[in-house]
Amino acid sequence: MALLAGGCKFKTTSVANAENLPQTVTLDSSRQEKPQQEIAIRKNSLEGVIIKPYEQDSLLIIKESINQYGVDTLLYNQIDFSFMNKSKNNYVLWIEKNDVSSLSDSVKIRKYFFTRRGDFSLMGLIWDGNVGSFTPSLFDNFMKIIKPKEQFIVSIIVKGEINDEIEMIKIIERQIQIVDTKKINGFTVDVFTEFISYKSNNITVLYEWFNK
Repeated sequence: MALLAGGCKFKTTSVANAENLPQTVTLDSSRQEKPQQEIAIRKNSLEGVIIKPYEQDSLLIIKESINQYGVDTLLYNQIDFSFMNKSKNNYVLWIEKNDVSSLSDSVKIRKYFFTRRGDFSLMGLIWDGNVGSFTPSLFDNFMKIIKPKEQFIVSIIVKGEINDEIEMIKIIERQIQIVDTKKINGFTVDVFTEFISYKSNNITVLYEWFNK
């Protein structure tokens, strides 16, 4: 435990208290299209990082970790989902407000990219090509293109103690969606999609936003 300036305490913890877990556990991933993989948790690791493939033999690598910090008397958890694209394909990531794990990729894509919200759907904005400025709405038209060799990190901030870290990760990962751009009809990585794509290589989201 370290004391930072301003009275903030910072602590790095392992996922689900790895000291009390066997060296290897198995988690269910809504994004895995083939039999679930074993996920190694490094015992006594300060990072508490879970590493798992998007699907068997995939070159999209997902790392998940939990860190804690305090501000005065309040405890916060930062859950990081890191997506590293080691393939030759482009991926696109978005965040759903609700659990959509029961839907196929084609249905998820149709609902998020082709459903009209207000005057346009997300693909309508892309195809329009005349958008002068754009500020994404997180659960409506936010997207991030992850090109080969690029990494994107989604950080979820959860206030207070988490009773079951692994279950919390499973809940959140059902709402972070990522697909190969080839699966989206009419989607090409060009000046128009890159204009709509989120520019930073990371985003921070408050967990309470999912419940509003």
